[in-house]
Amino acid sequence: MWRTACLLIFWLTASFIACTQGEEPEPEPMKTLCATYGVDIVPIVESKCAVTGCHVDGFTFGNFTLYGELKKRVDNGKIQSLVFDNQLMPPASAQQLTEEEKAKIKCWMDDGALNN
Repeated sequence: MWRTACLLIFWLTASFIACTQGEEPEPEPMKTLCATYGVDIVPIVESKCAVTGCHVDGFTFGNFTLYGELKKRVDNGKIQSLVFDNQLMPPASAQQLTEEEKAKIKCWMDDGALNN
């Protein structure tokens, strides 16, 4: 009886190992982007940042109509500091960002501020 029980346990263990060794792990779900540059960020920049006298061609603090200029400010932390941490941009005299617009910008930045 003892021998039969041991053989049964061995057979069940070997069967389980053989069945699970060939299985491939399930792929991780694809991460979806919450905001894209072309669809979400450009319209915000055009309506709230790159307006007459601000963040356009020749503006001292960057032309945000150019992806590279905006990306540079994201990478050096200026957007995080001025828009989110200190809330200095847009200035009080300008049209303010909505909470939804801030969320899109933050999400885009968190995803790497891709030119997509």
